[in-house]
Order: sequence, then structure tokens, then C-alpha cells
Amino acid sequence: TFRHLNAIDVVRLCRWSYGTYLRRRAPSWQSPEQVELGVDRLKLHTRSHRHEILHRFDAAVQDAFEG
Repeated sequence: TFRHLNAIDVVRLCRWSYGTYLRRRAPSWQSPEQVELGVDRLKLHTRSHRHEILHRFDAAVQDAFEG
């Protein structure tokens, strides 16, 4: 059992196990460059809409200047 562990150890164990799981899943993500698995930060954008949004923004700016 985990009764002998303190909260810090439990958090470390959870972070390690979840990080291991995510790293195994990473190859199947559509936008792995938008994922950050750090010690202090967990950023999960496994399916990023960034390129689509930037393209729409560029088109809107171009229309504003031409229009």
C-alpha cells in the first residue's frame, strides 16, 4: 500500500507515471510540437488548430488592407 508515502512522494509518482503514459502516446498525436511535458509544466495541445487560426488571421488582415 501507499500509506507510508507522504503527499510529495505521491505527486512525484503520479507525475512520473502520467508522463510515461503521455510519452508513449506522443507518436500518435497530430501536433506533437504543441505539447510540452516538463517538470513544472504540462501543456497538452495534441491536436492544435494553430496553423488554421494563423491562416485565417493572415487572410483577414490581407482583406482589410485590400478591401
